[in-house]
Amino acid sequence: MSINVYTLRLMQQFVTYKLSLLRTSITKLSPLSITCQSLTQIKDWTFDIDVKIYDVQANAPRHLARTSNLEPISAFGPQDFVHDPSDGSGVDIYILDTGVRHQHIEFENRGKPGRDFTGEGMGDQNGHGTHVAGLAASKTYGIAKKANIIDVKVTGEDGMGALSSVLAGLEWAAAEIHRNGRPAVINMSLGAPKNSVFNAAVEAAIDSGIPVVVAAGNTNTPACLDSPASANGVLTVGAFDDRTDTIASFSNWGQCVDIFAPGVEVISLSNQNNRGTVAQSGSSMSAPLAAGLVAYYLGMGDEPHKAMTRIRDWANMNRLSRRGMMFKPFTPNKILFNLAGEPLW
Repeated sequence: MSINVYTLRLMQQFVTYKLSLLRTSITKLSPLSITCQSLTQIKDWTFDIDVKIYDVQANAPRHLARTSNLEPISAFGPQDFVHDPSDGSGVDIYILDTGVRHQHIEFENRGKPGRDFTGEGMGDQNGHGTHVAGLAASKTYGIAKKANIIDVKVTGEDGMGALSSVLAGLEWAAAEIHRNGRPAVINMSLGAPKNSVFNAAVEAAIDSGIPVVVAAGNTNTPACLDSPASANGVLTVGAFDDRTDTIASFSNWGQCVDIFAPGVEVISLSNQNNRGTVAQSGSSMSAPLAAGLVAYYLGMGDEPHKAMTRIRDWANMNRLSRRGMMFKPFTPNKILFNLAGEPLW
């Protein structure tokens, strides 16, 4: 039996040598050590793959535990959040909202003031934006625990904002992303009745290579009736109750929804002080969990389009109660899932 030079080199790099089932010796073979007899002793072989660690957040908030477990979360069982330790490092998440209390200790100095388009000045007098940002990237309550939060204030203390302000904030965020060249995602936990100009602006950002995640809305109607939830290419996120795995009674639904994420009594950060937390409900809470997962995948090397596709295609399937989906046609039965820390492929 002859072995050509190419085969010898391949085996030198990639073959492991196994002596027996009970006693093993794992060795990279050199060309000089390979003989016809030694080849007959090879029981198994493997490419020299990378081996990685997982991080586990024990006793994690329920919304995080549900995102890394295929099965429902038991009130009496462990609530662990399994994730890759990269955690969105080096990725920017632009929060278009009521502002962010970026000094909150949970942001670990990763919260950055961006631009105010309301005339109120920076800061969060409402609390919505801080809560949303915490679900995207805070240390304890967020998906992407090492991502940066960029505060783009487009709605005011009363939670309202002009479309012109939202579009100006979107344009500024898109320009910043292209200027600095860092991987980034935009979260928009806001909406209005379907509007072609609103949708076109969001679609332009997506067409330029920026992933945009939006809330489905909270009127228990088809998300296709709202903007930007009905825009092409966005990741539209509805709310479900992770205590019962049912679509939230208020959540919008239908074919414009891509996926559901926890959105009922979700704990995140408060704007009242630099350590506070509070529970809120709404698809506004669901969207930043998905935006955080986009950032998480971008931090692991995904291209923007791939990250969005991965979330849609590798969701936790058919876990939502079918009874809760009655009279909600064309609604996907998909729950946000982070692959429990598995490497990307």
